[in-house]
Amino acid sequence: LLLATSQGPILYDLKSTKLQRLNTAQGVYNELYPMAENILAVSLLDGTSDILSFTPNATKDIAGISQWLNSNKNEYQLAALQSSAATDQIGKLAFVSERTGIPQIWLQQQDKLQQLTNLTTSARISQLLWHQQKLFALIDGVLHEISLNDGKHTEMPIGKVSRVLSCQQQLYWTAWSASGWSLFRFDAKSKPEKIRDGVVDARCGPDGQLAL
Repeated sequence: LLLATSQGPILYDLKSTKLQRLNTAQGVYNELYPMAENILAVSLLDGTSDILSFTPNATKDIAGISQWLNSNKNEYQLAALQSSAATDQIGKLAFVSERTGIPQIWLQQQDKLQQLTNLTTSARISQLLWHQQKLFALIDGVLHEISLNDGKHTEMPIGKVSRVLSCQQQLYWTAWSASGWSLFRFDAKSKPEKIRDGVVDARCGPDGQLAL
């Protein structure tokens, strides 16, 4: 388990119950994203943020740190898509940046960095995720598919949601209604289907299970 705590990032081994604190000398890490054998992190320093890559050390309570993206701007909500090539652990990296004054979605692929969206008014982009090789964004509580060609965003017909996750090629989301919090997914006809009440948040667990 990758834990974000007041003492910094911690790796918790479920089998040995060992805690491994990662090196936090370079600032405050307010977002952590496991990716293959590395960890992508957003480092907050003096009001700006950089994207760093951690390589945990199994024998020491430190981690190797390298710069992933240094822009001195606000960048957050990372979403990494692993490449099929063995030499390229991260094929595409999407993130939100405020470098233009308004939150926009950017895409990095190898050495190419491009702005995807062209939002004209400020919007709250609370989540980015990849699902079946497609990029989705939660914009003002509404899920949109983002085109990688022209950045156009198409609204998904599921109403306002809290959090979305992609597990085992299935899309899940949590939402609030008059009956309380619930967990949904698409049924065989691609219609929203409630599968459990009382679920505020969910994450992908091992062996295709969900952690609720």
